[in-house]
Amino acid sequence: MVSNVTAFVPLTRQHRVLILLGLGLLVAGMGLANAAIGHANQLLPFLALFVLASVLAAPLLFYKSRWGLFHPLIFWVLWFGIFHEIIRKIPQFTVGLDRHIALPGVGEAELARLVAYGVLLTALGFVAMYFGYMASPRPKVLKLTFAQPKYLVLKITAVAVFSTFSLLVLANEMGGIDRLALQRGLRSDMRAGAILGGHWTVAVGVLKTACLVWLALRPDDWKRIVFICFFLFALLIGFIATGSRGGLIMPVVLAGVILALRYRKIRLGRSMVVGIVVGIFGLIALGVLGEFRSQSRGAEGLGDIQLELGLVGGAEQGLDSLTGYAGRSSGLYAILGRVPNQVDYLYGRSYLAIPAAPIPSRLWEDKPMAGGRLTGWLIFDRGMAGGGVPPGNIGEAYWNFGVLGVILVMFLFGIVLRWLAAFYEANNGAGWVVIIYVVSLFSLQPNSVSFYSWLHAIVPAIVLLVFFSGLPQSVKRAGNYGNIKNQFPHNSRDLN
Repeated sequence: MVSNVTAFVPLTRQHRVLILLGLGLLVAGMGLANAAIGHANQLLPFLALFVLASVLAAPLLFYKSRWGLFHPLIFWVLWFGIFHEIIRKIPQFTVGLDRHIALPGVGEAELARLVAYGVLLTALGFVAMYFGYMASPRPKVLKLTFAQPKYLVLKITAVAVFSTFSLLVLANEMGGIDRLALQRGLRSDMRAGAILGGHWTVAVGVLKTACLVWLALRPDDWKRIVFICFFLFALLIGFIATGSRGGLIMPVVLAGVILALRYRKIRLGRSMVVGIVVGIFGLIALGVLGEFRSQSRGAEGLGDIQLELGLVGGAEQGLDSLTGYAGRSSGLYAILGRVPNQVDYLYGRSYLAIPAAPIPSRLWEDKPMAGGRLTGWLIFDRGMAGGGVPPGNIGEAYWNFGVLGVILVMFLFGIVLRWLAAFYEANNGAGWVVIIYVVSLFSLQPNSVSFYSWLHAIVPAIVLLVFFSGLPQSVKRAGNYGNIKNQFPHNSRDLN
């Protein structure tokens, strides 16, 4: 049944109880694993985990009817909290970290203390974000109206031609499509995007964004063969151009969220089955494509790549990759282990990259570095030409201003989330605002690396929205949007 209470997809009391029960069982299971393994070092991380789980449970316990599954606070609890900070870090809370690639010589006991400290800072960040959201007054936002899109398939075809042309430009620079697909085996400064400019890589990815905008404007088109073909083609050329495994998986996740918001409902049983299937295939893809990237180092052509992992091996390697980035390669733990004793605070240096983000590096050679490049250079000792390492929200805030930085940055971000929720709600969950909201929900985070990603996603989305539907037909300040019941139509086709 379509919700007439919330635009964020309703979350019933039963759903919240199931989530809280699952969270409690997850924490209890890791506690039992700790007791069975008998690692004395794991007591502090487990206690910190208990604190974090309690903080994440708060919005579900003090839930408001106007919220919903994809309300910013609930989404952050589920996606960035439970999934990223707990599920992905299960090995750290059970068997512990045995080493960290940026902290050679640091023993397991000290690594356990760093993990506990990082988890507590994360919990503190969530609390500050909650207060920022609640302390913000009701924002005054704009309400826009767009026309229904016309000649959509023809326009998507034009975008596909543009993205394919951009792919061919990159392939020509690398010496062919096969060499372009193998470029992740090269140093970052030797890849096509670094040589020609990152805008060509962004141009290839425009087709993925176009398909998501299409889906938001016409959700029923997900069943059409023409949409499926364009979407699969967009995923393929995006992977060839970047080698990004997330670039294959995340657009599928975003498409599912877009559909849920457009229809304003979600069937729990079916969603769980789909989620499990997508999760399993996502793990397999993560592992198999990770092996592809490993073998691409030194390969002369695609014929040199021999993938023999199988489904089970792919899933195992995918799981190891998923947890490894959150553990042995974590930017947060490396920063906590080296700042300020070995590396000084940045005092806002990495955040200068945010206002400088729209300016191409070719026009500003000494452009401020984002947190990812600084982490790879100064924390992981990879040099200026080496690859970047995401510091994360907490890591970058701590590196700049210490614990107070974590509180301030996450508090301000809570205010941003309040504005984002108000903007979406005031515009009645229309198709055009769904794409802006979903892109921001996943990409907009309070760190310079994620801001770059958000900018690269939101600007094409807005340009494509105007290309498909024209400029807004009306722009006015939103009035009282508190009465949701009379504001949202029941049929997704009534939403433009």
